[in-house]
Amino acid sequence: MNKSFKTLATILPLFAVYHAKIESGELVIFANEKPCTDTMSGEHFAYTVEVQAKPASDTSFRNFTGCGDYIPDMRLTDTWVLEQVEGVPLKPASFMKGLPRLELSARERRLNGHDGCNRIGGAFSTKRNTIIFKQLMSTRMFCATPDGTPDIGALLAEKTYDFEFGNNRLYLKKDNKTILILKHVD
Repeated sequence: MNKSFKTLATILPLFAVYHAKIESGELVIFANEKPCTDTMSGEHFAYTVEVQAKPASDTSFRNFTGCGDYIPDMRLTDTWVLEQVEGVPLKPASFMKGLPRLELSARERRLNGHDGCNRIGGAFSTKRNTIIFKQLMSTRMFCATPDGTPDIGALLAEKTYDFEFGNNRLYLKKDNKTILILKHVD
């Protein structure tokens, strides 16, 4: 590892580091989840990026800095209905508006929908197969729900899950245990 990597790693909380070395040279990319504004276009980005490049014929790296964006898993973009919480199937009759529904937009990193009663909205970010829900907001209507009905807001607010897809479903897991199962709907 080169000296600038060690220096950069100690001053920035890195989001990701990518390293490639082939016969013709070496490339190291550092992506930091820190807002950045492109000086030429004025466009805002979520990440500050540093690229270090070294052709095989050179002895030192050339550094380039700028802005970037992390492209999330676009399969998240869809409408999902919550089917199960910790292995327990949900019953539509337990919720005033039916089963909780989430609309996720991976490109905008936003979510909206309802928890079976109240409208909810917020943001999320992803890192590989991990999703982090944040800035969750909700209306505060009173809805009578049977005892034992899960609090969907509490299951999402400021929570981190591993995710995977299969059988037309989105599985949200914690410590390899499936916590939420959401079904894709049109």
